[in-house]
Amino acid sequence: MSQILGYANRISKYGNIIFTISVFTIIAIILWPVPAVTLDLFFSLSIALSILILVNVLFINQAVEFTAFPAILLISTLLRLSLNIASTRLILSRGNTGMDAAGQIISSFGNFAMQGSVVIGIIIFIIITIINFIVITKGSERIAEVAARFNLDAMPGKQLAIDADVAAGVMTSKEAQEKRAELAISNTFFGAMDGASKFVRGDAIAGILITLVNFVGGLLIGTLQYGMAISDALGAYSVLTIGDGLVSQIPALIVSVSSGLLVTKSDTNEATNKAIFRQISNYPIVMVITSVLLLIMGSMPGMPLMIFILTSALIVACVYVIYVLKTHQASLEKIDSQSVMEDKEDSDRVEEALAMDVIRLELGSNLVVMIDKISNSIKSSRIQFAADMGVVIPTIRVRDNLSLGSDEYKIFIKESVMSQNESYVNKFMVINPNNQPMNIGGVDGYDPTFGIPIKWVTKDKRAQCLAKNYTIVEPNMVIVTNVIELVKANIGSLISYDAINQLITKLSETDRKLVEDLIPTKVSLTLVKQILESLLKEQVSIKNLADILETIGQTIEYSKDITFITEQVRIVLKSQISSKYLNRDKKIDIISVTAKKESLFNEHISQGKIVLPPRELEELVNRIQTIYNIYSMKHDHVIFVVSSNKIRPLFYELVTRFNPSIVVLSQNEIPSNIKTHILQQL
Repeated sequence: MSQILGYANRISKYGNIIFTISVFTIIAIILWPVPAVTLDLFFSLSIALSILILVNVLFINQAVEFTAFPAILLISTLLRLSLNIASTRLILSRGNTGMDAAGQIISSFGNFAMQGSVVIGIIIFIIITIINFIVITKGSERIAEVAARFNLDAMPGKQLAIDADVAAGVMTSKEAQEKRAELAISNTFFGAMDGASKFVRGDAIAGILITLVNFVGGLLIGTLQYGMAISDALGAYSVLTIGDGLVSQIPALIVSVSSGLLVTKSDTNEATNKAIFRQISNYPIVMVITSVLLLIMGSMPGMPLMIFILTSALIVACVYVIYVLKTHQASLEKIDSQSVMEDKEDSDRVEEALAMDVIRLELGSNLVVMIDKISNSIKSSRIQFAADMGVVIPTIRVRDNLSLGSDEYKIFIKESVMSQNESYVNKFMVINPNNQPMNIGGVDGYDPTFGIPIKWVTKDKRAQCLAKNYTIVEPNMVIVTNVIELVKANIGSLISYDAINQLITKLSETDRKLVEDLIPTKVSLTLVKQILESLLKEQVSIKNLADILETIGQTIEYSKDITFITEQVRIVLKSQISSKYLNRDKKIDIISVTAKKESLFNEHISQGKIVLPPRELEELVNRIQTIYNIYSMKHDHVIFVVSSNKIRPLFYELVTRFNPSIVVLSQNEIPSNIKTHILQQL
């Protein structure tokens, strides 16, 4: 076994050399005389090759699995034509010596076909040639031509479909490359088949002409050169000529059938026998009707009734076998279906238990009465958020939870409890805008969203609160505000690939060229998602997605750093970012970070973070918190401004660990037409 494997490996190693020698051997047969025994060997190889091609075509599932067929077809055609020439040489030169002049295969085919009659042999040969040339070869050629044309015509549409799938994120770039390669192979194959069918047609014509030459030439040589009687010459050369024609035409016929079967497999995805039997057995009633019609035809006068009865019975037996098989298959499918349904039900229960709500609000028993108000308010807030930020908040599920306190509610984000507070149905929350103590009674507390002191008072004190200019918040809006602000604070981590893909698909409707040029060839969907998450994390709207993608595409040419790319995007969006923070005087109130502090930060950058010694960090945090406490009550935003785009994201990450409400801008993010008002320096 090991020796055979060793020989096989050596042969495969020199396979290209062996193949080249084989092709040149076929060509050499045309030029040099070949002994009769050698000719028999090559004829047997020709027959074996044609049978091998046919069986292979019957077994494959798709036509493109046999892309080597055109090349094999050319080689087999060349082999048959070269053998025709070699056999013609032997027939004409040695035909007078006996029936084995051109080998035993030609002699056997001739005698078998002729059955002792030259006329019968000629008629059989002509019929086979007509079937091959006019019916099978002509039909295969037409099918190959139409298949090639249709595949080439459909190519642009298929390419566009692949590009659309890639742009939509349905298909990865690697899968797209594989699809394009398959498409190219398919088009090349059917184009080659169109050309290869001409070989088959030419082979059939050449076979007819060679047989005619052999027959006429043999008679002339036999009678004129060897002095044979016409009857003797006709008997000898006709057998050899018909035998040579058949031994050539039968492999050609098999290859023609193979070619026709191969090109007709373009719309199937299974072996030929399976496709035929499956499609015929789809309608057993058709076979029953056929059986009845056969019986009617057999009852006609002079018809062999028993033969038709046997044929009809065979068809009925096939129908019964098909019925039994289909019944058995249906019972198996029913059992499988029941099993699948049971598995699906179990799976659904498991999946329901494992399902994660991205955002969920759970309400105590007293708060359930507000569920409609809360849901409607959340819906309105989601719409407004989408209009402002350019992205839709994931669905927020609202449900009751009787295990909570009657006035409690919980907010979950990705199954993590982000807030657990109380709201009172029969009270409302009161806030003093001046941050002074409120002398109005009620229950003291803190705003669950912003952490400022509040009071819960009964609804009969509404007029008294309004008279003192207190802010009144309805209990349902307390919960809704808490939910929406938590979502805003975590929006960067809540945006899914599907949401980003939908935004890009929507953009492609108006800016198709931009999307096609960038995604996914230059910029991956993952990179876009990371940059959009960073922007949303700092409450930067991504509504201007076209400018964002264009900036990403330009910047990625010279930098792959996500933080750097994000900062470049922020600079492009500077007017949008800065306009949010304008005061009544159309200026931005800022806390300016000094050059000395920025230098300190630069000195302590490590692995993309500002890492200060513990003492300096504590002093910095206390200083920032003091500044924040001073200005947060008088200003909507406390904004720190640094000069460097490199420092800005690092400083933001540092300070928001201790106070997420702080805004950090760089000087490049403030347009030249917007003035700043420095409140204090850090």
